[in-house]
Amino acid sequence: MAWLRALLLAALPALAQAQPARDAYDLLARQAAPTAFAAEVTAGARGWRIAYPRPGGPACPLPGPLMLPQGRAAPILLRTEDLSAVHDWRVPGLGLRAAAIPGRVSTIPVPASAPGDFAGEAGAPDVKVIPADDYARWRDTVLRPACPL
Repeated sequence: MAWLRALLLAALPALAQAQPARDAYDLLARQAAPTAFAAEVTAGARGWRIAYPRPGGPACPLPGPLMLPQGRAAPILLRTEDLSAVHDWRVPGLGLRAAAIPGRVSTIPVPASAPGDFAGEAGAPDVKVIPADDYARWRDTVLRPACPL
């Protein structure tokens, strides 16, 4: 009986991240308009990854803080690739606290009303909110060259 319990405990994390969860995430990302979300934030065993939407293509990962334009209310898609752990994303300066839960994709509104650099806690990604004009320049000079279609 102990072997059955051990087998179930080993299999449960994999079941939580089963194909239906991945399919649901892919469907959500495909159906979303290019400006429907600001970025995908993914937790994993090796850290966090931030990817930005691309019209007509998959999201493009970029290192660094999560860049957001001031005053734009585009949510973040939050998920984890780690099968066995919940990852907390806390950014106290923005009043942001969310959890990346295995098998789920969460849509998180990030308040970006004031510009600034906001530190994430416990290894979570930082957030940088910049004026809309500066964001457009960053998008054109950094994001587009790094993520061609």
